[in-house]
Amino acid sequence: MSSDILRRFEAYQNGLGHTEDTRRLRRHYARRFLADHDLATARLSGIVEFLGNPGWAPQSRAAARASLRILFKWAVLEGIREDDPMAGFPQIRVFQSPPRPAPESAIADALATVTDERTRLVLLLGAYAGLRRAEICRLHTSAIQENGTLRVTGKGGKTRVIPIHPRLVEPLAQAKARGGWLFPSPKGDKPCHPRLINRLLHGVLPPGFSTHTLRHRFATQVHSNSRDLRAVQTLLGHSSLATTQRYVGMSDQDLADAVLSLPD
Repeated sequence: MSSDILRRFEAYQNGLGHTEDTRRLRRHYARRFLADHDLATARLSGIVEFLGNPGWAPQSRAAARASLRILFKWAVLEGIREDDPMAGFPQIRVFQSPPRPAPESAIADALATVTDERTRLVLLLGAYAGLRRAEICRLHTSAIQENGTLRVTGKGGKTRVIPIHPRLVEPLAQAKARGGWLFPSPKGDKPCHPRLINRLLHGVLPPGFSTHTLRHRFATQVHSNSRDLRAVQTLLGHSSLATTQRYVGMSDQDLADAVLSLPD
């Protein structure tokens, strides 16, 4: 029964346009919950016990809560149950870690030594266009516009336009000449799996740094040079300015300049 529910739940998420990473995360927590609970009869007490797993960090608990929230919402829509025990369930507070932009020296070293052109392009798209891992995977040459911009479809199917940085002009022109997906899957005419991006960057960047920290680097550098947080928000494709603020790192010089700006 649970396998059928998971299959239908997956189809529901797919129909909503959720990304593969999001679907996989929600499927993971839904499978764990359904291993010990019946979706049709589960009570709030069982949900609370599940979310209270002592081995989970707040981030994991919040991800589990979000997964069950949409699972039970779907269960009501599907007619599996009449009530939604997650309705009104409070948010789980998660400490927001500070921005962690990939160091400029690490990016420079990686670009100076990398020999694989796919890896070089991933580095450039993360550091100079601020693309998410999934966005890099789904990038098609049709997104490269003649006016020097990149048309990117992000979370929730939202589309944004990013000016192409000079360092990306030549590699994107070469990709456009070839046509098709920039990172095709070996299994046919479709984009690669996001895990490929991780594999390409493994060993190129220092441990703990990834496409997401390249995205933090992009946000930090754009803000440092423009002081326009709204522009950074638009380029990253964020709905909330508060989310964008978590991406922008402040250097020691930024802080010193802020203090020295005070009148005598």
